[in-house]
This record gives sequence, C-alpha cells and structure tokens, in this order.
Amino acid sequence: MEEALVLVWQEILSARAKGYTALKIIHGCGAIREALPEFLAGRVRFCPGDKFEVFAPEGRDLVGLCPDLARDRDYNRHNAGVTLVLL
Repeated sequence: MEEALVLVWQEILSARAKGYTALKIIHGCGAIREALPEFLAGRVRFCPGDKFEVFAPEGRDLVGLCPDLARDRDYNRHNAGVTLVLL
C-alpha cells in the first residue's frame, strides 16, 4: 500500500510541476480508495468521487476553485472509484 501511495504522490508532484491545475486519480474501490483521504489530508485539496457533485460541499468547493472541473464526466456521477485533486 505504501508503495502505491508514494506513486500517487509522485504523479501529483509531476502534474503540479507541469502546470496542471487538477488531477483525477482513478483508483477503483479497493484499499487505495480507503487510504487516500488520510494520505492526502493536509497535503492537497481533494474530493472523493462520491462527493464530487453540486450538492456536496466538497464538490462545490473544488469546482468553485477550478470551474473547469464542472465539465468533468464524473461530476455529479457519484463515482467512488476516483478522487479529484486540486494542484
């Protein structure tokens, strides 16, 4: 698990260095999904896919900071297999 989280962090840093504003992590619904919130907390602003919607404060906040995310195909779809990260 630790190795997977290190790889996730490396991708976040790489995307940030390339100037991206947001990153979608596609992780499925297994152990990584469970570990990500604790791992990302305090490091980056993020929103689990099941809360990436207009009616959830987490989703609204992320879209408020990066309006382009409202066009993401998973917005309002309650996709628990993804996590959105603001860079």
